[in-house]
Amino acid sequence: MSGGDSEELSRDCAIPYEVESMETQTSPAHNFSIEELKDRCSRLAQFNTTKVFLEREIKFSKEELKSIKLSPEANYLNEFISSKESEIARKEGVIANISGEINSISPCLLERCPIHCNTQAKNKRGADSQNKSACSSPIKTKSAKTNENSNFITPSKRLTTKHPQAQQSSQPQILLKNAFNGLTESSDEPKPLPINIRITENYNLLLQEINRKFPGTENKHSNGYIKTTPKNSDDYRDITKLLKEKKQDFYIMVPRDERPIKVVIKDLPIFTDTETIKTELEELRFFVNRVTQLKQIRTKKPLPMFLIELTRSPNAEKIYNLTNFLNLKIKIENFKKRPGYTQC
Repeated sequence: MSGGDSEELSRDCAIPYEVESMETQTSPAHNFSIEELKDRCSRLAQFNTTKVFLEREIKFSKEELKSIKLSPEANYLNEFISSKESEIARKEGVIANISGEINSISPCLLERCPIHCNTQAKNKRGADSQNKSACSSPIKTKSAKTNENSNFITPSKRLTTKHPQAQQSSQPQILLKNAFNGLTESSDEPKPLPINIRITENYNLLLQEINRKFPGTENKHSNGYIKTTPKNSDDYRDITKLLKEKKQDFYIMVPRDERPIKVVIKDLPIFTDTETIKTELEELRFFVNRVTQLKQIRTKKPLPMFLIELTRSPNAEKIYNLTNFLNLKIKIENFKKRPGYTQC
């Protein structure tokens, strides 16, 4: 027999087997004397210690038995394995008897018990109501402060709030006013959009004339064009008029909400007259600027598609609802502009 087996047998011999034959005390708690309560307390502590010790022994034995069964020599240790299993079963039976004794003795009824009160303080949820009463300390209540001269009860600080008094300044307030507010003029007129002028050899002379006639105009070079920003809308109209008189190439950016609506009418015969289309649209209360028949880029061959340019108005959006025109079924699509600048 190995040294480990002899140690386990010696530990087993030290286990009090008399626990199995112990009698359960059924006397009520109030009939016990102080000495009997102390004896019950010590026995309860001993049972708890023995139970914890046996549980650790069983856990260690099970882990050892598991490792032995997984080893290659398990086939040669059948007798040892069976003895270990019977030993574990016997210890589990002893633990069951100890648990019964603990249930019959507990809870500890000794007031201010130094052993069980500390345990209950760590685990208050599992403590019994009687144990709580034996180990708990009397609750201290705070009496309300009363006034000696009257029955008024002073409230606690938690129920009162401080009301800071408003600090009244003895100095009169000084009203500040900007004396230059009346000199500033606010203008709601939006800033005109820039005019893009194509660069030529004599562009400098043109800019000199524009700056001389329309002071405050800003000029900036951008992608082969002179970006001219007039000071106001009047200068904007006069500059565009001057450029048209000099036959200078330029283009302008019209705001989106002011741009005309351009649509394409498809599925009309190629030989349809543009004036007929314009007249028919005007009868439908559309403000038509122009009607142009589209052509192929390379062959310049006419296509059965007509570009319609309408002045933006509340009725202009209804052009997309048009499905029959000149007694024919048609399609209305948005005009897709080719990339590049539009010259004026």
